[in-house]
Amino acid sequence: MTIKFHKLAIIDGFIKTDVYSKPTDSHLYLPPSSCHPKHVFKAIPFGVATRLKRNCLEEIFLAERTAEYKRYLVNRGYPSKLVSDQFSKASAIPRNDLLKTCGKETKKLFPFVITFNPNLPDVGNIVRKHLFILQSNPKLKELFPRNSIIPSFR
Repeated sequence: MTIKFHKLAIIDGFIKTDVYSKPTDSHLYLPPSSCHPKHVFKAIPFGVATRLKRNCLEEIFLAERTAEYKRYLVNRGYPSKLVSDQFSKASAIPRNDLLKTCGKETKKLFPFVITFNPNLPDVGNIVRKHLFILQSNPKLKELFPRNSIIPSFR
């Protein structure tokens, strides 16, 4: 017996999940032509692919959604090869690993907030290069441990 509710199916007494988007959803992902760091444009297809893999219980659902969402990203201007590579990378991760709750270790992080501009030098390298100045003072070394200052762009 199969009963279907939009993107949820009850098959032989088991709930099978799928990704649902409203018909009015225009799937407007951040365009690759925007002024953002390059790694953002890899992270978006990868994030979409991991969400699909996490939420689609059946392989047939996953295959349909994968094709559908790849089209959305390519239509938005993402290079087809980049999208395929990121979806392949995500498909290599076992679904059970994606469903696990990650316990994050708490560590001190201090965002160094600046406006993003692709013409700026690598701020992370500059911070690492001059960190010895803070590290030379024992109190500051304790306050700002290694890798605690991270560049954050607005």
